[in-house]
Amino acid sequence: MERERVQRFDRFRRYPEGVRERIAQAILAALPQEGKPVLLELGVGTGAMAMLLVGRCRYLGLDSDPEMLHLFREKTAGLEDVVAVEADARAIPLPSGSVDGVLVSRFWHLIPDWRGVLTEALRVLRPGGVLLEAWEHIWSPTEEALFRVWEEALEARGMRVDRGLARRRRQEVREALKALGLRPAVRLVARWRERREIEEFVDLLQAKVFHFAQAVPEAPHLEAMGAVQAFVEKLGGPHAPILTEKRFYLRMSRTCARTP
Repeated sequence: MERERVQRFDRFRRYPEGVRERIAQAILAALPQEGKPVLLELGVGTGAMAMLLVGRCRYLGLDSDPEMLHLFREKTAGLEDVVAVEADARAIPLPSGSVDGVLVSRFWHLIPDWRGVLTEALRVLRPGGVLLEAWEHIWSPTEEALFRVWEEALEARGMRVDRGLARRRRQEVREALKALGLRPAVRLVARWRERREIEEFVDLLQAKVFHFAQAVPEAPHLEAMGAVQAFVEKLGGPHAPILTEKRFYLRMSRTCARTP
């Protein structure tokens, strides 16, 4: 991902201060409480999740995108117990049973071979270790209306966009975990409201920060954005407010501890 989009993505992934601590506490509570546990994040990106936890555990951030990792390394420069790993998540360069937890945040839907990644994630977990999957549920009628205008403009040109992949992929991973004998348990960690200007959302869509927009060719995308801009004016212009309700969920799947 190019540098400008990476920076936009980084701004998009931030959490309010109170929410940050609730997320961190929920993740840390799932890890061993003695010593400094080892946590591996797959698809660490620019470190939005990592920055909630560095200094409180030994953090390994893995990603295959060098631009993402470059910004992650800049953020964590000089910090102890933080390692950035440029690698494919289907071949994690760690020994089996070497980490206490594996964190996956908004990542499964980005990789076609998610089963291979899941196999690797479970391989590197120690007996009794935990797979942590994090995601957000976002509810905003204004954002949904803007998405629909963009989608309908693309549909008029014979293009369809799939915005439901992340939800379906979580269900597929859940069924795979259950088939392996694990018991995924979901916890609602935090809920909050955000107030932003329409302009910020439109900029994210314009830059194709959302995963489902990245495969759309530039010409139809620009045409669809023209329809979005016209709709924005009807809503009061780029500085009109957007109210968004968000919920942060954490799904935990613990492996069986080795018996003596």
